[in-house]
Order: sequence, then C-alpha cells, then structure tokens
Amino acid sequence: MQKGHAGPITDNNTLTTRSDNSNGGSMKESKSFRSNFVLHLGILLMLGAMAFAAGVRRSSPMQADVKPKEVVFDDKTSFIAPKVRISQNRTRNRSNPHGYPGSLVIRERLEKRKQEEARKAKKPHRQHPEATGDVPSSMNEQLKVPYPIFVLNLPKSGTTTLWQYFECGLGPNRAVHWWTTQKGKQIGPCVEHNIKQNKPPVQNCGTFDVWIDFGYAGPDKCFFPAVHALEALYKSYPDATFLLVRRDTESWYQSAKKWGKMFEKWKTACRKDFFPNLAATQPVHTEDFRTFYETTTLRIRQFAKENPGMRYLEPNMTLSSPALGGWLEENIGIEASCWGKCKPNGHKARCEGRFR
Repeated sequence: MQKGHAGPITDNNTLTTRSDNSNGGSMKESKSFRSNFVLHLGILLMLGAMAFAAGVRRSSPMQADVKPKEVVFDDKTSFIAPKVRISQNRTRNRSNPHGYPGSLVIRERLEKRKQEEARKAKKPHRQHPEATGDVPSSMNEQLKVPYPIFVLNLPKSGTTTLWQYFECGLGPNRAVHWWTTQKGKQIGPCVEHNIKQNKPPVQNCGTFDVWIDFGYAGPDKCFFPAVHALEALYKSYPDATFLLVRRDTESWYQSAKKWGKMFEKWKTACRKDFFPNLAATQPVHTEDFRTFYETTTLRIRQFAKENPGMRYLEPNMTLSSPALGGWLEENIGIEASCWGKCKPNGHKARCEGRFR
C-alpha cells in the first residue's frame, strides 16, 4: 500500500469489506419492512374481522325479537331446539349454565304441553274408581243409585236406547255399549279374561260408570254377562246397581233374527249355554230362541231373590211402555227427556223422540 495516496482506496480486501457492510444493511432494512408490513396487515385483518363480526351480530336473527317456534312433540319424539332469542343480559344458573334457552325453554314447554294434554284428556265429570274394582262403590251427586251400573239386557232388547239414555244424562264416555272407546275393541273378551284370572270383571277394561251389552259371540265361543258372569259381577261389586229392562219376547225375537248373523253364531258358539236341553244333533228352532230369552230373565230374577242385598232394578213395564222414561227418572235420577227410541248406526246411534 503506497503512502500519501489521496485517491479512493482500491485495496481488494477493503473494497470487499465495504461491499459486505453495505449488503448487510440493505438486508436488515428489507426484513424490518416486511415485519412492519405483516404486522400492519394483521392489524387491518383483525380490525376487519371485528367489524364484520359486529355487523353479523347486529343482523343476526339470534338478536332479533323472534318468538320461539312451536314444536309439536311427545315423549317418543326427538327434536331439534328451535332458534330463539337470547338476551344479552341473560342470567346463567346451574340448571342452564351456558345461558342458552334451548334446554330450559324446551323443558318448560314440554311440561306445559303435558299439562295441557292432561287437562284436555281429563273428563269433565268425576271419575269413579270403583269401575276398576279397586275401591268400594260410591253414590253420585246426581243419580239415585251407586256406580258401577250393570245393565243386564241381552242384545236387541233396548241396549242402544239405554246407552244413549245414560250418555244424555251423564255426558259422553260415561256409559259403554259393546265397544270400548279407547281402543275400539269389544269389552267382552277383557271381562271374560279377568273372570278366568279371578280378577274384578271390568278391571282395566275401561273407565266407565255404566256397562251395557258388553258381551260377544265369536266363531267358536261366546260370553254374555247376564248368562255367564252374574255371580262374578255381584261378588266383585256387591254395592253396584244391576238394571234389567225387559222387552216383549216376540218384539225381541223379530228384531234379533234380522241382526246380521247373530242367531247363526248363537246356534254354534253359544249352543251349550243357551240351549242346554238340546242334543248336539238337534236343530235350534224359533221357539228355542224365545225360550232362551224368557229363561234368562227368570234366571236373573232368581239370582236377585237369592241375594237380597243385591241392588236390583227391574221396571214393572216393558221397553215399549210410554211410562218407562218417567220410571227411570224416578228410580235412576236422569230426566225422562233423555229417554227416546234409538237404533244402532255403526258405533254410534240414531235416536228419535228425545228432547235433549
């Protein structure tokens, strides 16, 4: 290296060192710029996200005054909670720790729905648990006789008319005629099963107060309480009321023989009990049906005579008597205006001459 040289330094090592120092500074500046850019960009993105979230909250239906949607459900139905309004100042508690109304609202709504359904299902009249065979009979505030009431009339002897008489005086679903209203099935098999199991005859067969024509005739067997269950009914319900309204024998026969295939079933399924004096090979004639009808009435009267504690009612007139409505009002307690001739119409009835 020459002394006193005032020009630029041209030493290769010195030049190289300077060049390295210059590149290092540029690289540091470039890194600093990128860091600041990323930082600013992140801040901008975060601010944008916050602004977007605020806009979503303002327009979100969760903040609108939206009433809870009605959800129809029952105990067996699974469901998704509807979107409902969530208040900003909601109170969090142990039963609803997250503050969301879903579980709490649905639980409250389920309970309210169950209460409403129970209220609608409840009958407007006082229930009489004696119909289940669990408690003794009790007197009704309207009637002059205690429940349950068993009407011993055979089919086609005014059972539809009597059913409508009690329905008119007591209200719907208080009296049953042949069919249950809960399941649409005949009551007879249920009563027959209970008797075979040594249970109260009408237990779990329906919550009725008046039982009318609750027998049945099947292809190979039959069951009619007036014939097969009189003793079982009285034994299980000693305080019950037993009612028999007679129909003229010939009028009964003329009506019964036109009622579907009832007589044909009786000839086979009921032959042993209804016509015990006939041999298996003997045909059943018209007079045999008349004899069976009259014999059944005599058997019921004899049973009542042998059990003086039995509350047995039989008017001293037949079904067609104009005075029968007044007799029923005097002895049962339901106004005579509820009495009128009724005929079966499917599972319902068509009545004439009734004023209520």
